[in-house]
Amino acid sequence: MQTLKLTQLGRPPWPKSAAPIWAHVCCYAPNLRDRKLLAMMQAYIDESASQKGERMLWMAGYLNSASNWALFSEAWDEELRQAPAINYLKMSEALFFKGEFRGWTAAERDEKLRGLARVIRHFRPASFGMAISLAQFDAWVCGLNPFGLDAHYVVANLVIAKVADYSSTRGMVPPIDFFFDQHDGLEPSVRLFLDAMVEGMPKPHRKWVGQALFKDEKEVLPIQAADMLAWYLRRRSEGSNSDFLLVDLPDIAGVEHFETIVPEAAIKGWGEAFAKMPAEAMSRTPAQWKRLKKELTAIKSKGFEPPYGTPMRNWIGRNARWLARLLGYPVPPNI
Repeated sequence: MQTLKLTQLGRPPWPKSAAPIWAHVCCYAPNLRDRKLLAMMQAYIDESASQKGERMLWMAGYLNSASNWALFSEAWDEELRQAPAINYLKMSEALFFKGEFRGWTAAERDEKLRGLARVIRHFRPASFGMAISLAQFDAWVCGLNPFGLDAHYVVANLVIAKVADYSSTRGMVPPIDFFFDQHDGLEPSVRLFLDAMVEGMPKPHRKWVGQALFKDEKEVLPIQAADMLAWYLRRRSEGSNSDFLLVDLPDIAGVEHFETIVPEAAIKGWGEAFAKMPAEAMSRTPAQWKRLKKELTAIKSKGFEPPYGTPMRNWIGRNARWLARLLGYPVPPNI
């Protein structure tokens, strides 16, 4: 057997900008690593119109292979460092000439955004956007939904399901790992309920959902690109003119792009369903939600596997409920 020379080991063969991507997939076989899919997501809430209009919440992002995201990260970092340089992109800072864009001219800012948009187009990701009206959510659901399962969490679930559905029709290789900005406040809810959410998806789609990860956008650079797309979609839905959009959709859309706005009828249906679930009242206040999170985290750490507790009970439960539906009998409760 050939002895591996120490010089072949050396330092990791990637720059700092791509390290978070490679760290996530470095243990995969090379042929799988090249095809491993990662979805990078960012959300924007229209806080500027909090007392009027539909108040749209947009979550948007891109889907690409891990190897492409690693190369993308190098190119994005290189563009950030082009003079005049910035350390990271935040579109709200670009609009108002604050933070990294303090003291810039409009021409300098626009050229920087064009350069970053070129990086997005070069790596040919798929892109997506999902939106919900906070005005409609407040009217039909707020007060009935469990605390912690808010509109932000609902949209995150819908995005995961939509991306899984899209990927299942494109000959891609499952599963997909989903990267969220860790500052979105979604982490506790998604970590607790991701398994239950996947269980409720159509069976062919479940294998497409891998991990949900929460990272700093200043370290995982593709999340900054998602910020650009989510910013544009939110501003466009407000009816902003081109001076406030800063970029155009053709410049930042993927090779395939899809958008979905949750219809009001669906939101109304959620409210009606929540109203019929009195057991959910246990988590309708912040204190109750905190207690529920603590209890759920504790039982999951001891090996509880949703929805029934153990692999065997899950198998029995799913088959019992399937057989009951097939024969027309009442569906048994969770066991």
